[in-house]
Amino acid sequence: MKIGSLVDAMAAVSRVATEDFVPDALLRRLCEVAATTLDVDGAGVMAADGTRARFVHADGPLVRRVEMLQGLLRQGPSMDSGCPRR
Repeated sequence: MKIGSLVDAMAAVSRVATEDFVPDALLRRLCEVAATTLDVDGAGVMAADGTRARFVHADGPLVRRVEMLQGLLRQGPSMDSGCPRR
């Protein structure tokens, strides 16, 4: 990844954070920036709501299915990292 790409990515996320702040919009933009800037196959994000994680955004259909499956099964990396143990 080039430094210029990282700077552009952070600027894009910062613009969303300084507008009418909506947490899901910021998470969505962060996900989009991660998918296009980093050397990854895809990116998705879930947000913790108390004891559950809820789907926010994914950059493609495959990642979306994986994120939704985590929510359905209530297990996986998103669940492990953001929700209290069941």
